[in-house]
Amino acid sequence: MRNEDPKNIQNVLGCFAQRNKEYDCHLTAAKVRAFWLEKYGDNARRYTGEVLFSGGHLTIKINSDAWRATLMMHRSDIKNNLNSLFQSEKILNLYFL
Repeated sequence: MRNEDPKNIQNVLGCFAQRNKEYDCHLTAAKVRAFWLEKYGDNARRYTGEVLFSGGHLTIKINSDAWRATLMMHRSDIKNNLNSLFQSEKILNLYFL
């Protein structure tokens, strides 16, 4: 017998993510990486290594000391931009390595 109780896809994915926190972290990291490459273009493609997200901590590996220093000066703005992407305070701390 078919289930005749249709659900909104956002609600279903949200429920799934709540039950599967690790999957949610991977989705968030992938979304951050896509935003990062779009927002910062060539520098991001050239100098970004790993993008890791876990428990509200976002770590981005930067392979250029000069660009890392510039990003550090704008860390608060970058964090706010990323959180506005998610429409919530998902990123509590932002680290550039």
